[in-house]
Amino acid sequence: MRDVTERLARMNLDAVDAMLERGVDIINVCDDLGTADALILSPELIRGFFFPWYDELVSRVHAKGAHLHLHSHGNIRELLPDFTRMGVDILNPFDWEENPDLPDLVGKHSRDFIFCGGTTGALHDYSVEEVREIVQRACDLSSLTERGYILLARRGDRHAAARHLAELDGDLLGGARPRRLNPCGSCPIPCCAWSGRSPLYAATSWC
Repeated sequence: MRDVTERLARMNLDAVDAMLERGVDIINVCDDLGTADALILSPELIRGFFFPWYDELVSRVHAKGAHLHLHSHGNIRELLPDFTRMGVDILNPFDWEENPDLPDLVGKHSRDFIFCGGTTGALHDYSVEEVREIVQRACDLSSLTERGYILLARRGDRHAAARHLAELDGDLLGGARPRRLNPCGSCPIPCCAWSGRSPLYAATSWC
């Protein structure tokens, strides 16, 4: 098992090195370490088999002045001190279905991470009022953070999602003027906003 883990880790580290050399400034790692109820392995196994490679990954990313974005489904509260020690920059996702006590969790680790989370489906699957609740919930979590909160959402149908968001009041985001994130410029609406209380970045997969 250790040999397999090492082979996979070194393959991924080689890929990360290649991306960093090309100027990538955020490395996204997708590892699902838990279910809605608990971790998928014991903390001891995760720390023994995988976290030494996480340490190496974070070290390489930071050495190039880049940031590490860790995606993991499940209730991984028990591992947050480990991610803090490593220096993970962005932690995603924190869905309400898997971590119902999000306000407490975000508040306790407000200095440790930029938190990232959002919807469990495409925006056009929701009504306008449901989208309003999603955005309001993100604003509320954003107010608890010191480093920021990213609302990450799938657009689904581009035009339907744009109509939904266009109907939301600007006051919901603290009255701030949105700023565009996507470099291609093809998005129908801006997809970054700054709330009046704390940084709230709203990123969507328009492009």
